[in-house]
Amino acid sequence: MTYSMAMAAFAEQALIEPQASVWADRRVALVMGANAAGSRERVMFQLAKRLIGARAAVDIVAPAPSTSWLQELPEGVRVVNLAGPLTRTLPNLARIMLSPPALSRYFRRTRPDIAMTLSIPTALAALAAASRIESGPKIVVRQSNVVQIKNVPRYSGVDRRWRDPLVARLYPKAAAIIAVSEGVADNLTHICGIDPNRVYPVANGILLEEVERLSAEPVNHPWLKDGQTHPVITAVGRLVPKKDYETLLRAFVPAKNKFQARLLVLGEGKERRRLEAMARDLDIVEAVDFVGRVPNPFAYLARSSLYVLSSTYEGMPSALIEALACGCPAVSTDCPSGPSEILDNGRFGRLVTIGDVDGLAHAMLDTLTNPPPREQQRARGRQFSAERTVNGYLDVLKAVLTSQN
Repeated sequence: MTYSMAMAAFAEQALIEPQASVWADRRVALVMGANAAGSRERVMFQLAKRLIGARAAVDIVAPAPSTSWLQELPEGVRVVNLAGPLTRTLPNLARIMLSPPALSRYFRRTRPDIAMTLSIPTALAALAAASRIESGPKIVVRQSNVVQIKNVPRYSGVDRRWRDPLVARLYPKAAAIIAVSEGVADNLTHICGIDPNRVYPVANGILLEEVERLSAEPVNHPWLKDGQTHPVITAVGRLVPKKDYETLLRAFVPAKNKFQARLLVLGEGKERRRLEAMARDLDIVEAVDFVGRVPNPFAYLARSSLYVLSSTYEGMPSALIEALACGCPAVSTDCPSGPSEILDNGRFGRLVTIGDVDGLAHAMLDTLTNPPPREQQRARGRQFSAERTVNGYLDVLKAVLTSQN
């Protein structure tokens, strides 16, 4: 089901009212973790700003809010800190998973009309908390990734996580689920047995003004200085197995040999030493730089010749959208899910089979030889705006709030 079809079906079930009358004197809870402010957190802040503008009361509820995003909150938002003396020093995930009792007390005391969750852990916590009380808020879950399904080939290669059984058990209790891609929506209908009419694809969006501003900033890397003639390929993401950098390193060898290309890997993770050793074994160590985390990847992407995503699975990879918005040509695996939707089935970048070293190498060589117009890439990236995403969230929230079910 496409986003427009989903929203049309949902609208038939809801009493559509003027925006102000829907939200006036309503209380909305946005349940978040304590991670540093990233793109998804900032989109939620934009949602909070829009709701406050429509005269709703907005609470951002978190198990010890991150100090990095407290300064970015829109005026009028109330922060509800769920952390207790025994949990405030624990890691973020542990705090979230121990938060249902405190979250239940918040629901019972404050009685929000509707609650939206940001991530899988916060969704599980909110659904568990709401099940502990008789009259809890309507819960809208934002699902950001796919879940392993052994008997469905497309999803059988996804890593199994401890939380997967809880997703299948608790998600059917949600009033609605916002899936970040149509692939994620399909995945959920398989694993949870949820009516597809309750799952609504709303694509991840990026803050276009921020991307444009940051992409123009200078980069202090010798391979990206003006006058450099060697093409630079960039990958962005944690150094973890699902990103399959092993396939990328092997596929990079022909590009190094033919074009004297360079490879920048922006990210950090547990596989760094293994991947550095692999680069030495492949005799490409002088052409690969594991840069680590950088505060501004957009400046790198804007000056790169090619962005490559080699993942075995995703949800709706924001880095691929950001690369397009920076004008960068792109190549990606056709993994579940998101890349085929972002690249419009190959129209805005080559799609290759997961783990196909030769296929990825050929796609990289072809794109370096005949790159698409950078303005075409930017135009595609701009279609995934945070404003469009927030509008989608508001459509779903409003329809749930006004539904008689």
